[in-house]
Amino acid sequence: MDAIGRRVVLPPGAQPLDRYARFYANGPGGEVTGVYVGLPPPEWPHGTRRWVRSIDDLPMIDHGGCSVIGLVYDPAKRTPRAVGCNGPPPPDAATERGG
Repeated sequence: MDAIGRRVVLPPGAQPLDRYARFYANGPGGEVTGVYVGLPPPEWPHGTRRWVRSIDDLPMIDHGGCSVIGLVYDPAKRTPRAVGCNGPPPPDAATERGG
């Protein structure tokens, strides 16, 4: 988890890394799949990190803009393959930004 956290560059609009509850699972082909949740419920405090048993156990959140980040990390190459915000932000978030 430390190596992933050091190498991931969050997309524009994302919060600082320590503002996310971070979840990781071993994915297909030896890759690591991750989900970062920026507005976590109390049982997932900001800054916590955890491995879950499988990608089926990762938090499943529709939309959320950059309050939810998805990633795929290649441990063999020690590099992220994909990092991105999770769809359009909720309507109230767009309003708060003046969008």
